[in-house]
Amino acid sequence: MSTQNTTPKTPLIPSTSRSDNTTSRQPSNFAIGTVQALAWLRVVAGGAALVAPSFTAKLFFLPGVTPGSLASYQLRLFGIRDAVIGELLYTVRPKFPSAASPASQTESDWERDRKELRRMLWANVATDALDVVVTGTALAAGIIPRSAAVAVGGGATVFLLMGLVGLKTI
Repeated sequence: MSTQNTTPKTPLIPSTSRSDNTTSRQPSNFAIGTVQALAWLRVVAGGAALVAPSFTAKLFFLPGVTPGSLASYQLRLFGIRDAVIGELLYTVRPKFPSAASPASQTESDWERDRKELRRMLWANVATDALDVVVTGTALAAGIIPRSAAVAVGGGATVFLLMGLVGLKTI
């Protein structure tokens, strides 16, 4: 008669992969808050440019934006773009865990949502990086004043950094 050891075997070195470590797969509250803030800021900035382009232009020190002007139309196009990107990011953003449904999402659901969220964050990063380059080019060519370049380029830089934080932590 042989005696069998019924103690479960544990590895000497625990796995650190995402699939085995369920606590690390969820984003931190900081990451969640950053992505949610980025989504809302985009929606607000885009909505403001769409609804009130002259007022928004004054906030960003952009000259020549008057009601009915070509510049007003162009600022509205920017507004549409930012509002749509913000709304899309908002729909795939990670949610703060709630007491009502602490673990309602399965592993495959989370991975699918995570991939979609990362795609949207890459779209944000690409858009903002190009905004920074175009703003710098416009400043160098004398198309926009320094104050406008600081306001617009600074905003794009902040959005770019928020997107990178999201990508790093999601």
